[in-house]
Formats: sequence, structure tokens, C-alpha cells
Amino acid sequence: MLDIQNETFAGTFPFAPHYRAVNGVRLHFVDEGAGDPVVLLHGDPTWGYLYRNFIPALARGHRCIVPDHMGMGKSETPAEPYPYRLSHHIANLEALLLSLDLGHISLVLHD
Repeated sequence: MLDIQNETFAGTFPFAPHYRAVNGVRLHFVDEGAGDPVVLLHGDPTWGYLYRNFIPALARGHRCIVPDHMGMGKSETPAEPYPYRLSHHIANLEALLLSLDLGHISLVLHD
């Protein structure tokens, strides 16, 4: 399996990788900047790379959290066969955001 944990894609994704284990899967997320959090969520089948040009500008005044859904981007692919249901993604996102103790979140959604 290809390991892209520290891959920057020729410098186009220069953000430090962060990981959190939630619901039995290790999720990757970007955590840049400070201030009120802005959570940028990708759709299916993309990943946080989609927001690479937004993060630097938003991080100047906000804390940008950009998670990758399980099995996408730099997040872990679960061993269990096909746990890619909307309910799983919701549960994972909720667990991740709760573990980060975020409040007053602004959501940016794609898809």
C-alpha cells in the first residue's frame, strides 16, 4: 500500500499531518491557524487536498480544520468490508470534532 502520510505533492499540500483514532479508524486532518474554527469538509470521493488554496488565507484569522473521511486522502482505510455509509462518516466526523473540543464552528461543505 502506498504511504502518503508525509507526502506534500510537490509542495502543493504543505500542511502538517495530524491524526486521531476515532471509531476504530485513524483519521487525518489539517489543523492550521488560530481563532474561531472553520471546518472544511470534502465530498465523496475527494479529500482535503480540495481546499489546499483556501487554507492559507483562512488560517490568517481562523483555525482551519480539514478532515479526510475514512479511506480517502491520508486517512486510514478500514479493514472491515465496505463501512462507507453516510452514518459511518457522520459518526466519525462527530467523534473527531468532539475530540478536538471545537465550539462556534463555521462549516464549509462540498458535494
